[in-house]
Amino acid sequence: MKLKHNKKRNTAFLYEVLVRHLTKSVINNDQEKKSVVTKIIKEHFNKNTMLYKELEIYRAITDQKSLDYHLAEKLIFEAKRTYAKLDKESIFREQSNLIKNINKNLSKAAYQVFVPNYKDLASIYQILQDQLPLKSKMILEEGFVRSIATNKTEKAEGMKPITNIVYKTFVKNFNKQYGESLLQEQILLLNKYITSFSDGGVDFKVYMNEEIARLESMVSLMLERQDVQQDDSIKYKIERILETIRGFNNKEVDNLMLEQVLKIQKLVKEF
Repeated sequence: MKLKHNKKRNTAFLYEVLVRHLTKSVINNDQEKKSVVTKIIKEHFNKNTMLYKELEIYRAITDQKSLDYHLAEKLIFEAKRTYAKLDKESIFREQSNLIKNINKNLSKAAYQVFVPNYKDLASIYQILQDQLPLKSKMILEEGFVRSIATNKTEKAEGMKPITNIVYKTFVKNFNKQYGESLLQEQILLLNKYITSFSDGGVDFKVYMNEEIARLESMVSLMLERQDVQQDDSIKYKIERILETIRGFNNKEVDNLMLEQVLKIQKLVKEF
């Protein structure tokens, strides 16, 4: 027996749907839609909501890509234990209000978007619900634990929460070492990135989407310049950069992507 995955009752999936629509609205310069989506996110995923608390459990699992088997197993155990303490009636009620809000202000087809880690979110949903027969439950959890442990070989390292102590130390060292050498837009982006862990990353994602849209516009203008068109080598390089920027649309923000954006900011400034 397999527990059916109801994606509209998967809080992490609903959040990712909103982030995708937010990204699209920024790229298309649709200020009205951007305002609507941002309002929905802040209303339903602020720290006072049960949905935020549930989302944090999903994140605790999906953000870990470098655990050994036993730590991954313990992580799943602790996630289930924490989830069991949440008020399920409040979660269901808040989900219903969120779904109603999405249907009314976006559309009933809003859920038909590509979410890269959909399978992981579906597996976590099934694990947390804890409604599977014992054998099926063990097989699912074993497979997911192994997938987390296997991912430790990946080079890309995702965004991880920063404690207050680490955050203050990082800010101090960052300002001391880079404050005078980095561009203003680079400093702003890094500061947004650092502080994003205090609000769930909503403001950072909004800013990052806007900055990517700006860089795409600027690089497109660079490509139209007469001197660039006359130099095949430079033209080719700028076309590759433009492809990289457009490829950001389907990626999660990680350290590698952040570094690429910083480099493109510098290139645009130099031009």
